[in-house]
Amino acid sequence: MTTADRPAEPAAYATTPDPFTAGRVPSAEPAAFADAPDGLELLRRDHQSVARLLAEYDQASGPLDKVAVAERLCLTLAVHARIEEELFYPALREAGVDPDRIDNAQVEHLTARQLIADVETAAIDDPLLDAKVRVLGVYSLRHAAEEEAELFEAARVRGVDVHALGAKLAARKAELSREAALNLKTRLRASGPATQLEARAPKPTTPAPLRAAGAAADLALAVMPGGKRLRKLLR
Repeated sequence: MTTADRPAEPAAYATTPDPFTAGRVPSAEPAAFADAPDGLELLRRDHQSVARLLAEYDQASGPLDKVAVAERLCLTLAVHARIEEELFYPALREAGVDPDRIDNAQVEHLTARQLIADVETAAIDDPLLDAKVRVLGVYSLRHAAEEEAELFEAARVRGVDVHALGAKLAARKAELSREAALNLKTRLRASGPATQLEARAPKPTTPAPLRAAGAAADLALAVMPGGKRLRKLLR
């Protein structure tokens, strides 16, 4: 994926000022959430992580490296979508944000999940892997940009408690990330890149003469003079 393919670079997220916090004097927060992260900033950092992983995929030097980065990308997106659906979107609904906007975002997650599945199930030598990652990346970053411009703004305007939200998001993200990492490890053991490469590696085969003659011929070679040497040559 080239830089031109993406709607935004990681730095763009980091340097864009937030018009809703600039110049604002922070209000007192409940003690329980005083040290909690801003939930919107937590989600924004996830968006930045996606952009960085896409850039890392572009720089990957071989199929194994590409698959490893693609797996991390899929894990990041899957966990991010879950915490939004379980915590962020309900908080927006409770605050009275336009439900159509939230519904649109949730439907976009359904499409993203299909794109994630396409990448996760791709073989290591899939000629369309780069295209699948590219489409997933462009779609995800566009979704992120729209979400930051519309839903993040609406959350602040509607007075969502971003620190209470941040505490919940951080805890759930940690839990889901652990689960996803374990699931990924299990899946890679069963059908991951190393297994796929091993499956395509040439396997030693029994030579045709021994396959045809079977065990009797094998036994005969073992006991006849010079048979062991001939047996080695046949193998």
